Amino acid sequence: GIARLYLDHLSFLRKEAAIRQILPRLREYGHSVNIWSMGVENFSDQENERFNKGLRLDEIVEASTKLAALEKDFPDTFHFTKHGGFGFILFTPWTTIADLKINLKYVRRLNLSNMEFICRTRLQLLPGRPITQMAHMEGLIVDHFSDHSFDSGCMADVGDYEYSWRFLNPEVETVFRMVRRLNPSSEIPADDSDYLLI
Repeated sequence: GIARLYLDHLSFLRKEAAIRQILPRLREYGHSVNIWSMGVENFSDQENERFNKGLRLDEIVEASTKLAALEKDFPDTFHFTKHGGFGFILFTPWTTIADLKINLKYVRRLNLSNMEFICRTRLQLLPGRPITQMAHMEGLIVDHFSDHSFDSGCMADVGDYEYSWRFLNPEVETVFRMVRRLNPSSEIPADDSDYLLI
């Protein structure tokens, strides 16, 4: 059997000792604990502050370290990475090169395995959210994205829609276009001129 847990990083940190304690018994009975896509969002404190989800770098690092330890100690009984690992929002309208460097540093330090996914993630601005209002107020909402669209799974209902936005820092848009094409997914057509160039 499989026990599916939906935890954020703080819930996981509070329950980690109990999970570790029960895993040997679960293994005995052929059960496993599976954690699905925990939203770490970003390793930049400035970016996470905008998301307003209470995410702190020290807690994210601690959670990542403990998740990796559980997977190493209980490879048949505890699964996180194989279900996608951390959910992420790498690019936002406000992303800077410094933010990207911070993220690269921690992705490497924590040896995250879903780099291809992380590199193509971007913020989806949905109606009624404070962060969407902030983008409106700062003039970052546009008619169309400058690059191909990508739904990271935030739009769950048929009527959902997102606002298109632009980057405050044009150099980050260039990085965004490049890294998405280094490991292209289905939203980048095979005949895309930037993809062919890269």
